[in-house]
Amino acid sequence: MKGYKKSEKLIKKLGCLVFSLLFFLVSSMSGVFANTNFYETEEGSITSIEIYGDLNGDGKVDSTDYILLRRYILNIIDEFPVGTLKVADLNGDDKINSTDAILMRRYILGIIDEFPVAINLISGNIDANIKHQTIEGFGASIAFYQNWLIDHPNKAEIYDVIFNELGLSVLRLNNWYITYEGETPFDPSAKEIVEEAKKSVGDDLKIMMSSWSPPTYLKSNNANAGGTLKKENGEFVYDKFADFWYESLKAYEEIGIVPNYISIQNEPDMDAGYESCNFDQHENGSNAVYGKALEAVYNKLNNNMNNTPKILGPEVLGIGYNNLNGYMRTVNIDHLDGIAFHLYHGGDENNPDSFNVELENVNKNYPDIPKYQTEYYRGDAFNTAWIMHNTLTVGNVCMYLYWDLIWENGGLVSLEFPWDRSRWTTPNGYIISDKYYTFKQYSKFIQPGYTRVDASVNSNDVKISAYVSPDGKSISVVLLNTSSSPETVALDFNGFSGANSKIYRTSDNEKTTFIGSLGQGNTVYLPARSIATVVIE
Repeated sequence: MKGYKKSEKLIKKLGCLVFSLLFFLVSSMSGVFANTNFYETEEGSITSIEIYGDLNGDGKVDSTDYILLRRYILNIIDEFPVGTLKVADLNGDDKINSTDAILMRRYILGIIDEFPVAINLISGNIDANIKHQTIEGFGASIAFYQNWLIDHPNKAEIYDVIFNELGLSVLRLNNWYITYEGETPFDPSAKEIVEEAKKSVGDDLKIMMSSWSPPTYLKSNNANAGGTLKKENGEFVYDKFADFWYESLKAYEEIGIVPNYISIQNEPDMDAGYESCNFDQHENGSNAVYGKALEAVYNKLNNNMNNTPKILGPEVLGIGYNNLNGYMRTVNIDHLDGIAFHLYHGGDENNPDSFNVELENVNKNYPDIPKYQTEYYRGDAFNTAWIMHNTLTVGNVCMYLYWDLIWENGGLVSLEFPWDRSRWTTPNGYIISDKYYTFKQYSKFIQPGYTRVDASVNSNDVKISAYVSPDGKSISVVLLNTSSSPETVALDFNGFSGANSKIYRTSDNEKTTFIGSLGQGNTVYLPARSIATVVIE
């Protein structure tokens, strides 16, 4: 079994033989029988019983098994008669070494009556009959630094990393159609990026498009940053803003980019020093009103397009301070296909569970409309996965988007200056972040159409969520061990069966690494602060 490490190579064979003689005598006199913690496992269509420590498959743990274990540790043999190595991992640390031999010796001598792998199991329960939201995808944004990507000498390799290897299913773009009046309209990079993404992901790749700022000729300050819609004859130019959206979608369509989702304004509540546009919650302020702009765009698209994209909003900065509710109070919810928000307030990235109160409120206040988390990046690699878990299970979101897929000195993949190799610090001119791998634990193994189903564990330290494929033949279970100690979880699938199991894990020294299959009793080992995805198919 891959993933097991042989150690203690220098243990003397003489010591092994002495202990073996002693255990033969003790086991024959004491009548020690098999460890009572045994589990059924399936090998093809044959159901067998495997017992921790029973290396020869005779139904008991005795000195014969001890000799086999010592021979394995000394590299004399590389397999056991039972055909699986996991029965020898008696402390559940994914290694077979002298620690396991000591445990077996103590068991045979009657000093202990159970192995740690059995005593310390956490129980996980998955019920595929209880269904929650259907997942629409995982993704990230390429809203800036597009030219760094398309001009990069190793862009083909980078495209494979950010799309194929990551399993990305959603790409978020900035609507760059006519930023300044009189300039050549268009986004010269988007066409290539989307084409390359679809080569890796397929035509099912979903596109979300947000506007950071409408064209400057529609702005009150005639600038990209800040301001709001301008007024003409005392009224905000909502109709012209709607025309901009309609014209931009038609222009993108001509180059083969047809968004599945749009957000008419990224963070309308944020007065930023970069591309932005302020929209107020209601008419008591000095800015254009978000709900009226939304209504104008909704009417324009639905009256003039046969296949309109889904409209998500209000895509506010965060979910704290009653901010999302403030915008939603003045919005006609019929104009939205989903509620979109970011997470820049409403919780602390260093305490992922601090988001839960506000996530529960979002889910409770809007139970009948899909919810989308469309931008966030804060927190370390492990907490990124933890926040994703909470947003999916507490907030019930159907889509989770990381902020920057690529960036300079940031993002899931950091690009080095493409026009001067002498400035590179890496051979290929890009750096894959640790967050890439924790994000991948979800994005690679949970595709659009998967349904989140009920999952629970009897431990506050372990987080679990489970997702069933549309055809019902595959299930992906994501587990996080938030504690500083390793844990072993035994999964009960409640009748869900598959021929194969595969485990992929990210920890201090693993990066979405394939580590093998479930152990006996459907067990999976979780190092401290690790994330594992179990795929049953």
